[in-house]
Amino acid sequence: MKESKNVCVATCSAVTRCRSRQPDRKNEAWDGSHEVTFSVTFPSPTADDCDFTATIQCSSHGYRYAECIVPGGYDFAIITVINRLSRSSCTLGSSYGYRNGRLWVDRGCRAVFSVCQCRKLVSMNCDSLGYTFKSCPVPGAADVTKIALKSKGSRSPCMLNTSFGRDSKSIWVDRGCRATFDVCYE
Repeated sequence: MKESKNVCVATCSAVTRCRSRQPDRKNEAWDGSHEVTFSVTFPSPTADDCDFTATIQCSSHGYRYAECIVPGGYDFAIITVINRLSRSSCTLGSSYGYRNGRLWVDRGCRAVFSVCQCRKLVSMNCDSLGYTFKSCPVPGAADVTKIALKSKGSRSPCMLNTSFGRDSKSIWVDRGCRATFDVCYE
């Protein structure tokens, strides 16, 4: 196990915990009052139609930025909050996200996350105008394996398998759902 300022790096075991301490702003000495704790469990690599999945608890203590290494090291991932552990909100893009094989948290977000890593990922818009069904082809896809709502642009609800979903080479929307989706594909 290795400790650094903001990043926990750990060996791949069934459950791993580490701590990361923040430097004291006045004298840059380690004050030991802030820590990042996470655990990693390994479900089947084929679970959830992802190339690799992990369940990770990652925490921003003291409203500070922290990162957790995600085993697998894929460049692209769909991150989902399974269980928020903090009073602070966990909002994709502002208080948590994924970059360079790392899950990051900030602004007090503490949660258990599901990480679905895939080799090929595209973010794309698909809009149901006039509450009608629309299919949106995924460029270059032989098979769409996973879809996740990234941001909703409509007042109408966007619910998986009700107002949005996936087919073999496309995603679809219906019932007025307009949104940007993260799509894993082969």
